[in-house]
Amino acid sequence: SGTAGGGTAGGSSLCDGVVCNMPPASFCNGSVLITFSGACNPQTGACTYTQMNTGCPQACVNGMCVGDPCAGVTCTTPPPPTCVGGSAVTFSLPGTCAGGSCSYPQMSTPCPGGCASGACVPVSATFTQVLPRVRHAITAIDQEPGSGGDDVIAVGPAGNASRWNGAQWAAMPQGPMAGNLQSVWFSGTNIGYVVADNGLYRFSNAGIVRVNLPMVTGAGRLVDVHGISDTNYAVVDEVGIIYRREADGGITVNAGNVGSRDKPPYRMRGVAMEAVAGSSYGSRLRYWGSCGTPSPAGCVVFQASTNGTYYDDRDSTVATVRSVGPSLDTNGDAWAGLETARVRRYTTNGDFDSVQVPPIDGGAVVAMTGAAPSATRATFVLTAPIMTSKLGNLYRITGMASAPQVDPLMNVFYGYQAMSKTESSGVIVVDMNTSTGASTITRRGAIANEVLDLGAEDWVAGAAFATGSVLMNGYGDVAIRNNASSTFVLRRFPFDLSATDIAAGSTFAVLTSKDGLAYRLPYNSSTFSALSFAVEPGALNAVCQASDFEWYLAGESGGLFRYDATTITPQVTMTSATFTDVDCPAAGSAVACGTGTVLRLAGGSWSALPNVPAGAITSCRLVGGAVYIAGPNLFARFANNTWSTLASRPVLNGLVVRSSNEAYAGSNNAVVRFDGTSWSVVPVAVPQALLAGFSMGPRVVLAGAGGVVMEGQ
Repeated sequence: SGTAGGGTAGGSSLCDGVVCNMPPASFCNGSVLITFSGACNPQTGACTYTQMNTGCPQACVNGMCVGDPCAGVTCTTPPPPTCVGGSAVTFSLPGTCAGGSCSYPQMSTPCPGGCASGACVPVSATFTQVLPRVRHAITAIDQEPGSGGDDVIAVGPAGNASRWNGAQWAAMPQGPMAGNLQSVWFSGTNIGYVVADNGLYRFSNAGIVRVNLPMVTGAGRLVDVHGISDTNYAVVDEVGIIYRREADGGITVNAGNVGSRDKPPYRMRGVAMEAVAGSSYGSRLRYWGSCGTPSPAGCVVFQASTNGTYYDDRDSTVATVRSVGPSLDTNGDAWAGLETARVRRYTTNGDFDSVQVPPIDGGAVVAMTGAAPSATRATFVLTAPIMTSKLGNLYRITGMASAPQVDPLMNVFYGYQAMSKTESSGVIVVDMNTSTGASTITRRGAIANEVLDLGAEDWVAGAAFATGSVLMNGYGDVAIRNNASSTFVLRRFPFDLSATDIAAGSTFAVLTSKDGLAYRLPYNSSTFSALSFAVEPGALNAVCQASDFEWYLAGESGGLFRYDATTITPQVTMTSATFTDVDCPAAGSAVACGTGTVLRLAGGSWSALPNVPAGAITSCRLVGGAVYIAGPNLFARFANNTWSTLASRPVLNGLVVRSSNEAYAGSNNAVVRFDGTSWSVVPVAVPQALLAGFSMGPRVVLAGAGGVVMEGQ
């Protein structure tokens, strides 16, 4: 299923691969020898045999002329191609008779990729993993100030870090960094800091170097870093010790718990600084988490003055504060994000006051980032999803500090979220699938989004169009990529959908679902428009596109429909079987299949193929004059009005057939290739199960769980 050309070799005819070498037996009609010569009918793909009459001067006995053994013998049917060693041997006319036997001129062609069924097997496509681009879990992310999302660093466990340069992701050299990386912050152009389990590191054009911090008795693991410049920043550890770098070049330490309002012990999660004009020390410093015992409360610790004195305040309704960010005013107030979906204002006096952001959806407020200071200030707020009950969300908070307004921007869905500390024409949001450790990474501004990676999505279908491709997950979310772009547009489906398949036209895609619904999605729009059926169908399992005005949708109870970009028309199928797949490589040419049933479209009508092999059929492809079907331990070809059982495998997902001796599929965590005789595993590491496949020009694309996309050419 999928797009036109999904496995179809361009320029194929119905007679491609058809050999007419089974004529009726010769017989005698008196002294006349009757023989037959075969040829393929290009209109039907079937063999037709023409009768030839040859007189026998002496007599005709048992289908042969008596006397000269070559009398009456016509050498017009060369033998089929064959394999000799690593070469394909073919035979041609004219044939000659000797001793009653025919011989034909032959040609031997070396086959670099091997030979099978008398034909050279193409050299196997070489596959590489192209998605996801970031190959490690992510714990934190940030972007360079002023980069507009064209310089991004993501860090994760085991010293892994990746950097985006506006066109591609690449692994960062680890240098001396080791252990799990907890936080990253850009302090300026190509300068910043990374917090690791074992210390603080500074990166720049000169490389990565360790920052030496003073030794403190009882210090804990470092958890976060933030500041307002390369010479004015703070690092906090989990027990509330602050390491403060100021313009004089030194790093001072405050062990916390020094003010009269302390509520130790501290269990800290993060730190934030903000430049505040007119303040006695030019900035506000806060760190946060939980404090107190035996009943911990969410608290924010703040710097009260330049003398290093710190105090804290708490919200006893929650056990921890998850994030802090700048408020909408310019006097140094802040927002505090709680472990519930609430945001409270935290004043310069070190108190929670009564002002709250209007109700927001989701779970804990996991991150907040202030927009660059300007006359109109804004703060981005990210909430985590509560699995199975609420989605997480990215919000933009605007308006007056005393009367904030909420603007929802995008949903997050999976198990872990993070957001850049820096705003630059928007923020970078990580939505990580904790079961696979892969992330969807999006740059989201006030009105638009641009996806840098797609690792959190589990792909179930895909298709190509002339200038790009689409991938779809099981919820109906569609990623659209133009071949000229290095980023994606991700269209989230507006509600739960059990999506099954997608096909791509030049300007829009059509997707199907088990809910019996089908939708049209223009590439330049986020609106999914439902297709209208005269009678609501059952589950729809597959869709294909022959042209922008010829699409076919297939599903249960014999449901088969044609869509002309305007109207849905039911097709006459004379079956109640459930169709699992449909393929339409060219206008007026299609095949639909399900267990026990294969229908082919020719001359405007659908007809059933006879004697369909037993077994569950999950996919079918129409390639030239042949129909291929596949399923668990089933692979077969219908050509010359006959089924041929081919070598099979327990799993063949995303079948792509290029010719009679070249096909590819996903088989769990492997790419497999058929050479006309057998399947073999392509030597490439595949991290997740492959579920979908399609052709994209000269390339074969296989996609699956964990955002994995393998490309071969």
